[in-house]
Amino acid sequence: MREIIKFDPEFAGFIEPRLFSFSVENNKIKDVDMEVGYAHRGIEKLMMERPYKNDLLLAERVCGICSNSHSSCFAMALEKLTETEISNRAKYIRIIMLEMERLHSHLLYFVLICKALDEFDLLIKLVAVRERLMSLIKSISGNRVNYSINTFGGVKRDISTEVTPDILDNLDEINILSEKLVTELDPKNSIGNKTFGIGNLTTEMAGKLGTVGPNLRASGIDEDLRRDAKYLSYEDFEFDVIVLNIGDVRARALTRALEIIQTVRIIENALENLPEGELRVQPGNLKTGEVISRIEAPRGELAYFVKSDGSNIPHTIKIRTPTFANYLSLKHMLIGQEVDYAHLIIESIDPCISCTDR
Repeated sequence: MREIIKFDPEFAGFIEPRLFSFSVENNKIKDVDMEVGYAHRGIEKLMMERPYKNDLLLAERVCGICSNSHSSCFAMALEKLTETEISNRAKYIRIIMLEMERLHSHLLYFVLICKALDEFDLLIKLVAVRERLMSLIKSISGNRVNYSINTFGGVKRDISTEVTPDILDNLDEINILSEKLVTELDPKNSIGNKTFGIGNLTTEMAGKLGTVGPNLRASGIDEDLRRDAKYLSYEDFEFDVIVLNIGDVRARALTRALEIIQTVRIIENALENLPEGELRVQPGNLKTGEVISRIEAPRGELAYFVKSDGSNIPHTIKIRTPTFANYLSLKHMLIGQEVDYAHLIIESIDPCISCTDR
């Protein structure tokens, strides 16, 4: 006999409001109904009623974890519309901030995975390291969450030589922690054993369902916009795109643990080779037309569509966020699993409801 089990916005395991209705038989999930919209704020509509300079601040508020990804992607769209080429120094600073954001996002991912698995000793270590990273981000940008470092034509703030040693020291600590995470994810160890073989997503289904980001790469598809789209100056950096062929919860976590090591590599290289140049150039004249800007946010492909009618207020803005793309595959991961694993599987895709609902 089937029963309906709900994980609703009051479910204590979630830090954002979501609604999942599971049709369960003999403790196995037979069907899933997912609803979004609880955090809907109408940001796209607001952006189409305000000047571009105000929209840059709104873009940062789509998500509290990847706020810099949103402002970077939107700024790049406007720079396409105005045919503005920013300086190499500004590109490198954007890359450093984007990759530091990737680090704190991935660390938070492991905090939530550890919470779902009741692995609180490791959780405390993760929170402590992430807290120091957030303080470093604040020392660069002046803010911990909405950095406001991006502007049309470049960046507002420089990275001083005084803060560089602190960044490098923190990166060494993160590297050590990421290696510990890789070890803990061995199937012989606690976390690896608890996540092995749970919530599988095959390569075929990942591609068919439009999965993006680390979830896609964990299922065996080699795609990363930092390498493939060649935006900003990512072509200047050598890094490995982590691709695994397993597709379970463990693979999705291991992909992120290994990506942390590559992210540290990019930041160290960028700091070592930070070019001279202006922080900001004057943007060109806004043209009539439409553009799509895409970047590899921590959770995967983030896209902004912007249509201009030549005025200082956008005609149309549409945002496609990674979690929205990953939700279809989440349903596929859940069906057939024991309902006890539902919370872990949901957290394993690193969902962000704030930017999905916007």
